[in-house]
Amino acid sequence: MTYLSVSILTPTGTLAKIDQAEVVVANTTTGQIAILPNHIPLFTRLQHGELKIKAQGKEQFFTLFQGFLNVTANNNIIVMADNALRSEELNVDAIRKAKEDAEKALQEKEKLSATEILKAETTIRRTIMELRIAERKHHTFG
Repeated sequence: MTYLSVSILTPTGTLAKIDQAEVVVANTTTGQIAILPNHIPLFTRLQHGELKIKAQGKEQFFTLFQGFLNVTANNNIIVMADNALRSEELNVDAIRKAKEDAEKALQEKEKLSATEILKAETTIRRTIMELRIAERKHHTFG
């Protein structure tokens, strides 16, 4: 069977190197894509969101903060992200607090600048996604 080899790179180094991946699911700026072995070469921009990798009967989840995904002809996938975290590295309490703080700030919208409103709305969207990923951790297929 043919597999994918996936590398997740950030400015601070390699976050993960996963061999024998069966499928990679990512959020691009044009929608969600699933990449299987022998996919055509592809270079696409990633938006902030979830990266899911199924390898050896388990799903691994990552949070990506924008970046690029490169699929080569030899089943290598390179993910270059501004920042990325494994699902188990997410601090649920800190994420919930950040979400609550942003929601409180928006309750007094009239006191905020347009930039502060945008920042609070972005924080809420990001934290909702991160909480969803944190809840998943590792799943095994049965």
